[in-house]
Amino acid sequence: MVILTSLRGNANAQNLEAELTELNRIGKVYNHAWDKADQSPDEFVAIVRSYSVDVKRMQSIYQKYKKEIDEKSDLGKRVQSASKTATLGIGTFIDGAKDFASSFQNRYQDCLKKIKENAQDAEKEKTPGYYKIAMHEVEQAEWMITILVAFNGDKDANAIKISQEVTEIKADLAEKEQALRAAVKPVPKVPVETYSGSDLESLRTRVAKAWKTSHPKDKVLKIVFDHDAWKTNRFSRWNNATEAWQHVDKKALELCVIVEKDSATTNAYAAFVNLDNTSNAITIGVDTKGSGFVADEFSKKELGL
Repeated sequence: MVILTSLRGNANAQNLEAELTELNRIGKVYNHAWDKADQSPDEFVAIVRSYSVDVKRMQSIYQKYKKEIDEKSDLGKRVQSASKTATLGIGTFIDGAKDFASSFQNRYQDCLKKIKENAQDAEKEKTPGYYKIAMHEVEQAEWMITILVAFNGDKDANAIKISQEVTEIKADLAEKEQALRAAVKPVPKVPVETYSGSDLESLRTRVAKAWKTSHPKDKVLKIVFDHDAWKTNRFSRWNNATEAWQHVDKKALELCVIVEKDSATTNAYAAFVNLDNTSNAITIGVDTKGSGFVADEFSKKELGL
């Protein structure tokens, strides 16, 4: 009986320390959350999406020890102190959310203005690169929409309307960029392998298999991982077909598949390794051939083949 009581006491003590640690974590995360908005936008989205769960967790711990807090026991004082840290952090976060909401419309209109200006510069100067800059502004608008939905919920009519508008703008920019690239025919850069992850060769094998399945007649000469880092995509987008939000949380690694065109030349196609951050499932995107993606042409000599 004494041993059992001791074990229960140790378990309760461990639970208390874990709960105090959790309260302090919540306080720290949300006190500095808006710093992440500029420094690490994707990480900030994850924090916003966890907000309601963390608030409930904070409230649950407080209620669990409310009697001790009211009695001002030593245990209650410890929980009260950690709860104050969490509450202050949440308060700072909410203040930032209010500022975000009040400035949202002006920031969104500024994004639209920059998108329009860069698209005009692209056509005026016959430089497709301006469309990439415009697309960066589109991504900023998508990020803002994602935060809006995370705060206001899936039924936010304004968020749905803006998301539909941004989706149309994005498709239009992609189409115009493709047309301009076809017209000016910029000189492509020879793909050079820059990715050095420990999974490089296993990913190369998966890409080769996926390409073979989708394009069995192709002779793949080389698979080049010419992007050195994964790109995280964490956003919310309204789907008109399903009339529902798509809450995306994934990352992608772009690469290049070199396919023989004839005895002297090759075509280089983009391909993607996609990782779902929620399920950790990996899919290989090889449907880029014959789609809106531009295939660059290189001589075998240029590629050292």
